[in-house]
Amino acid sequence: MTTEWRAAVLRVAGRLEDLNYFQLLNLKPEASSVETRRAFRRLAQHYHPDRLGGTQDPELHQAVSAIYRRMTEAYSALRDPTTKAAYIEGLEA
Repeated sequence: MTTEWRAAVLRVAGRLEDLNYFQLLNLKPEASSVETRRAFRRLAQHYHPDRLGGTQDPELHQAVSAIYRRMTEAYSALRDPTTKAAYIEGLEA
């Protein structure tokens, strides 16, 4: 883990509430379920809490856990066409 990676993680964690699921996963609303899965997997490799190993940095651990939890929520909502449509409708309202 580099200092730059830590700073980037903390920046993303600080903006989590401002990002919708598409922004978080870096997807367009018309993305397919395959694209959604690929985006989630790519980001999961970057933000998975196991990536921290035995670090003793509680702030970083909390940030990575929050990002990963939110990514999982996003993936669950966007991988299914029905829940994705409902989510998009909610964004537009």
